[in-house]
Amino acid sequence: MMKKTVCTFIILIFAFVGLSAQDQSYILKINNSPISKEEFVKIYEKNSLNKKELYTKKDLEEYINLFTIYKLKLKEALELKLDTISSLNSEYKKYSEQLTNH
Repeated sequence: MMKKTVCTFIILIFAFVGLSAQDQSYILKINNSPISKEEFVKIYEKNSLNKKELYTKKDLEEYINLFTIYKLKLKEALELKLDTISSLNSEYKKYSEQLTNH
């Protein structure tokens, strides 16, 4: 009986630690890669063409689709080791800087 209680207690501790360690600031996952709210909002606001109404449902849905396609293409390029080609690597760095810098 004591072993069962101790095992249950240990399982509960691990479950609690696991749940508390999860970061709730992620708004979506693309191929199990979490995308933080901060990353998405920063890039969305920078690239939004319609500055008057930034957060319409239609605009967000369209941008999530484009953002997802971008992240999937990036993942595929990395898997194909296209990042080792210097000209592509240079172009990627420039594009990445444009997305993240204000």
